[in-house]
Amino acid sequence: MPIYISHSSAQSLWRSTRERDYARCPRIEDCRPTNLPHSYRALFSQGILSTPELRSLPRPIDILVAKDSDRLYGRQIRNHVWMREIPDRSFVAIGPSVRLSTPEFTYLQMASTLSVPRLAAYACEVTGGYSLNQGARSFHSRPPLTSLAALGDFLSKCAGARGVRPARKALSYEVEGFRSPAETSLALLLTLPTRLGGYGLPACRANYRIDLAESWERYLRTPYLLADLAWPSEKLVMEYDSDMVHGEPSVRDHDDDRKSALEDMGYTMITIRSQRLMDPTKFDNIVRQRVAPLLGVTPPRRTGLFAQRSDDLRSQLLG
Repeated sequence: MPIYISHSSAQSLWRSTRERDYARCPRIEDCRPTNLPHSYRALFSQGILSTPELRSLPRPIDILVAKDSDRLYGRQIRNHVWMREIPDRSFVAIGPSVRLSTPEFTYLQMASTLSVPRLAAYACEVTGGYSLNQGARSFHSRPPLTSLAALGDFLSKCAGARGVRPARKALSYEVEGFRSPAETSLALLLTLPTRLGGYGLPACRANYRIDLAESWERYLRTPYLLADLAWPSEKLVMEYDSDMVHGEPSVRDHDDDRKSALEDMGYTMITIRSQRLMDPTKFDNIVRQRVAPLLGVTPPRRTGLFAQRSDDLRSQLLG
């Protein structure tokens, strides 16, 4: 008699993929949370809540049930009733008695609790090459959990379900392929519409491949470069510099060579260091004075309303 993990608990488990590769677990055809243990006490007697998969999860644990009468009452459980049809293969079996919502289903579930900007950031996370660690203060690298196409396809199968509308809206702002939360935050600050506090710039590409001229290929010993953010038509690339790695002299030299190669090929490269990203005034200045003009976009007027929305967005994305 399995339990079905959902919402924030499912998000936490997918973020723990460095320790356990749930992406390799089989997706099951049975997608209706039935045959639950008949009581909260049964969860303890069967030892389900103390399995290795669930032992480290923050309490209460989010579980999905099919109807109100299936609710399990207890301090360690938070019930979510899902009465609608669930698409096939929406859970993975991560243990004999534990079913975990897939990344696509988890994304839809989180749409009922996250704002559109935070949901867009989460979409960038699951389709990118990183996961936030517990507490969201650091991250680790891992292969993408899903894709933009897979998320969109799943939402199309859940028409009318709770959260589909904001999930689709957030997905329209998502860019797949980022390798860090800072890259995601930078892109969303630039491209989200002004009503959400962004600058409304055109959508960018993440980790965009730029093939090098033969001379630069020999010099840099690589056939191509990956730009953190890129607007290929405008030949603008943007690099995020965390100062943690890029501060080393050898890395600085390599960054200078990358910039020279890109400029030689007609690209403009702008580097955004962590201090500038975190400083609202400095960030605003570089967007208005350099980024927006290069993209041929008029930035939003400096009004009190925009400043308020921008501050709110920054608090959501940067903390």
